Amino acid sequence: MARSTPASTRICRVLQRNHRLSGSTSALIADWPGLRRTALLDNRDLKPTLDLRRVFKTVLDEHMHVDANTLAKRVFPDSSGARPLSGLIRA
Repeated sequence: MARSTPASTRICRVLQRNHRLSGSTSALIADWPGLRRTALLDNRDLKPTLDLRRVFKTVLDEHMHVDANTLAKRVFPDSSGARPLSGLIRA
């Protein structure tokens, strides 16, 4: 049985492809833990360095105009430590 591609690899490929298609000159928003065995999750995947709720909160707030109160209480309850990112979406 063939081993499946880790989700982190698939996500990176999608982001790279979209980055090239958009002609964007933006940078990747994350901390780089490196590729040492001790830095990998399960000895194969990059460890998460960014709470994805921050990304989703930013998109819902800045792009879809969902108010902060709704995000905090209904969409992502108990996520006060995951603040939206600044500068993620440009006009």
